[in-house]
Amino acid sequence: MKNKVLIIQPLLAHYRSSLFSRLISSNEFDVTVLAGKNIGNIKEIKNQSPNIQANLTNLKIRIGSHVFIWQSGAVKFILQQKPKLVVLTGVDPHLLSNLFISIFCRLFLKTKVIWWGHASVEQKGKLGIIFRKFFFNLG
Repeated sequence: MKNKVLIIQPLLAHYRSSLFSRLISSNEFDVTVLAGKNIGNIKEIKNQSPNIQANLTNLKIRIGSHVFIWQSGAVKFILQQKPKLVVLTGVDPHLLSNLFISIFCRLFLKTKVIWWGHASVEQKGKLGIIFRKFFFNLG
């Protein structure tokens, strides 16, 4: 039996289509990509497969000039599928559900978390560095 890997994305960006396709065709892992829809002006993947789905509801919460996102359905999916590994978009305080998932997986499940990001921690100010390092260390 292959280990289950769940990749959670804010949306299914078209430029990641070939990467997702290669990952789900893995012989070593059972990979599922789960995402929401309609964030920004990024072109989304149109031809989805059973393992690449935009099933999450991106609930947007506006506070001042900031928009925070809770991906409704992600925690339920994790509890149902019981993946061995969850891959989350890099630590972003605007993605509230990712922050919750990282803490939840660490404290209550035997699910490992990997943060998939491309920004450096040092460019975020002292509070941002402390915040991000806390969450990176959960992974």
